[in-house]
Amino acid sequence: MSDYAKHVGILGLPIDNMTLDETVSKIFDLCNDYLIDGRPRLIATVNVDFLVNLHSAKNYKVRHPELMAILRQADVITPDGMPLIWFSQLLGKPLQQRVTGADLVPQIAVEAARLKKSIFFLGGDGDVARRAATTLQNHNPELLVAGFSSPFVHIEGEYLADEFKRDDEVVEMINFTKPDILLIAFGNPKQEIWYWRNRHRLKVPVSIGIGGTFNFVTGAISRAPVWAQKSGLEWLYRITQDPARLWRRYFYGLVKLFFFVTPILPQVLSLRKKGKKVSGAVGRTRLRFGQDKVTIMLPSQVNGEVVASVTNDTDSVETGHLEFDFRDVESIDIAALGEFLVLRRNKLLENCAVTARNIKPGIRRILTAHRSLDLFDMNYLLSGSTDDTENNEAAMSENNEDFKLESRDSVSVLTFFDRLDALRISKFDVRDMQDKLKNKDIIIDLTWVRFVDSSAIGFLVKIKRIARKTGNKVVICGIKDMVLQVFRMTRMELVFELAETLEEADELLRITT
Repeated sequence: MSDYAKHVGILGLPIDNMTLDETVSKIFDLCNDYLIDGRPRLIATVNVDFLVNLHSAKNYKVRHPELMAILRQADVITPDGMPLIWFSQLLGKPLQQRVTGADLVPQIAVEAARLKKSIFFLGGDGDVARRAATTLQNHNPELLVAGFSSPFVHIEGEYLADEFKRDDEVVEMINFTKPDILLIAFGNPKQEIWYWRNRHRLKVPVSIGIGGTFNFVTGAISRAPVWAQKSGLEWLYRITQDPARLWRRYFYGLVKLFFFVTPILPQVLSLRKKGKKVSGAVGRTRLRFGQDKVTIMLPSQVNGEVVASVTNDTDSVETGHLEFDFRDVESIDIAALGEFLVLRRNKLLENCAVTARNIKPGIRRILTAHRSLDLFDMNYLLSGSTDDTENNEAAMSENNEDFKLESRDSVSVLTFFDRLDALRISKFDVRDMQDKLKNKDIIIDLTWVRFVDSSAIGFLVKIKRIARKTGNKVVICGIKDMVLQVFRMTRMELVFELAETLEEADELLRITT
């Protein structure tokens, strides 16, 4: 493993550079970690479809902020797709092996049977989850099958308002059977979103998004010959099985990936022309300790080892802020980006901010092309800008609440702060809120909200229903670009009346009343 980077940053995601066997071993290590800290883990198997869903081809903006936030907090991301392998090779930091769900699940079943660990099979069409469980148990007689279920899941539209309730039965079933591993086969991005909105109440050590793997396990869809898998031509074999459906999907995915990769190629060619090695590290990091933050001075060339050393150097330091100084940086490779992503994920668990300063225009262009500039802006993915960071923190500290409710004549103003996601809204009492909001028009102020997920959109639909029962209206104001994009991805931006400011929302209500 010493010849390979531990993580590789590909278009804003930290891909774990492990073989199939190493990935299986890691999964069962995480099962054991759960016994110590009780924190559920998520494994994602990422292919080109994920990248197509995540990013916009027209600009460098995130197309699916909720999915991006989930994947960046996943504990392991495997490269399920040869284009990811080719991309890493092109950039000089090759991934060791393609690790697909279709290869991973049978190996997990073998190891689970040996270690007496149980598996719950969730998702798929019809009874494919049951048939997949039976097939794997036939091959591994000692495999413990905790259960199986194939519910229908919504991640968009007004159905979101009722999804928490619909999920209750499934979550209770899973928790009752106490599986060690949950295989989720809803497909991307549905499986990741379903897991994330229920993570705070799932009592499962490791959950793995596996897409259509149950169909491969049961033989409903056949795998390509081994030579085709190893040469990266499995996608061509898949097209021959279902050309009417798959050729558009693969063609669109590869074309869009080409647009993602093209801005990066000049940087690679330039470095090769100059005879530079992207992986070459010059010098070491230098740490400056302040009262409330640690500043890391980076060397001229930054690779994965340089960034990984920061974790070792700051593990014992209690701070709420790590600041990277890029003033001396001349080059940065994808191994460094991978380590930055992992460091940011780990620091997020510790409520520690990771930011940067003195990023030169050339390095900024590199980070932008790699869809990773936002790594050092703690609010970019959450809000779209940092202009309101200080005001946001002041508002949060002043109110020390998740939300504030004010009554203004015939209008109730409901102001939310920071994040509005599944974990946060699970703490709200809708019935109590209904009593406070009844018989008045409602303005929902999201000015101070940095991030929403699809569960939060469903919660806002519930508020709209409360108003609708009494003939009142709801206007939402102060939506940031990234938050608005979540509304678009859930097909809900046209369901609500939107205003830029509180004053405009108030005026809109007066006009429509």
